[in-house]
Amino acid sequence: MNAMNDHAQRFTAALDLCRAAQGHDPERRWGVLLFVLTATEDLWAAYRDHLDYRAGAASLEDTDAVGAQERLLLSVARALFAGAPGLVDLAACCATLDVRAFNVLVAACRLWRGDTGAARVLLDG
Repeated sequence: MNAMNDHAQRFTAALDLCRAAQGHDPERRWGVLLFVLTATEDLWAAYRDHLDYRAGAASLEDTDAVGAQERLLLSVARALFAGAPGLVDLAACCATLDVRAFNVLVAACRLWRGDTGAARVLLDG
């Protein structure tokens, strides 16, 4: 199975967990957070147990359990989830992220703005 299909499966399962815990479709910020956190197996493994869907809270502290790309994606997820300004090193994202991770970043930003098309294209791979 390729990385895109793995991402789609993790993302779908995460949305289902969120929906079941909250009793409704996830808010946009949750969808974006889950889209980014499920982008890689390592990122999801490191943070899936730090999400409290019912309380609407996520503990997104940095960890050494993920690599540099995942830490950059996490900074984007953290800023978009909070809906407030946060430190995202855009230059590092452009210079460091591989094509797939960069596409996740762009799709997450578009998803946050209400455009689901980029995420769908990426997940349908």
